[in-house]
Amino acid sequence: MSVGWEHHANELSAFLAGRSRLWLVSHKNPDGDGIGSAAALGLALRQRGFEVAISHPDPIPLRF
Repeated sequence: MSVGWEHHANELSAFLAGRSRLWLVSHKNPDGDGIGSAAALGLALRQRGFEVAISHPDPIPLRF
């Protein structure tokens, strides 16, 4: 049985309820996808009133 996106959206809403601060972490050896995804999600969450910290386990390459 496939779980639709509504189920995941509800789980995310329940997780975020009552929280005001979030920490986003990307994967080891961050690449453009990981950095960009974290930045975009962080921006969207900040626009919705969350305090967001973003970190990566390794330094971000200079090309990014």
